[in-house]
Amino acid sequence: MLGVGRCVRRLRGPRAARRPAGHGHAFEIDKSIEDSFLLEIAQAQLVRQIFPRHPIKWMPATKHKSGDIFWSHRVDGLFDLVGVATQQSIELLGMMTESIHTPLLQDRYAALTGADYTFSACRSLASELMWRPDGMVVARAQKVLAAACELLEVVAAEGLFSAIARGVFADVKRPETGGRGLDGVIARHPDYENPILQELTACASP
Repeated sequence: MLGVGRCVRRLRGPRAARRPAGHGHAFEIDKSIEDSFLLEIAQAQLVRQIFPRHPIKWMPATKHKSGDIFWSHRVDGLFDLVGVATQQSIELLGMMTESIHTPLLQDRYAALTGADYTFSACRSLASELMWRPDGMVVARAQKVLAAACELLEVVAAEGLFSAIARGVFADVKRPETGGRGLDGVIARHPDYENPILQELTACASP
């Protein structure tokens, strides 16, 4: 989606292409892994440094949560701590009852008060942190970045739609000829006109 967003901004012209674009990632490492907190910090810090000008949407854990609301609330607290420590721009709050039912108002209030406390108590934490060059956080960030570069080379050679269909991104498969709504997709008629696309294309022209 990052590539699609950039293409749209390019269509809007060179000025729009230089504007910040929102990117998102999540606190989704398996919580049973030892030092998973440090791994989460490494990846969040990596995203923040790769996209220093862009707003980052930081999303809470959902995949590895359970019906234990107290444990889930503790997980959300660590998620908040990573968010403020690595200066994520936009944080979506985690709800302790998320894996059980649609969160109630009191669940949302608990999430708000917890995040407010963490962000207030740790407001300047990011400016006080320095990562050891030979430490676990830096090593993890370098490993993830190298793997991402290798994956992008595979995608470039294979083609984006083929890679998406094969599930190379987060093991989520989206076949090019499958999915809901395909029956409503039709080929463009020779006389098709889209005034919005024409305006965007005109703006992109030198």
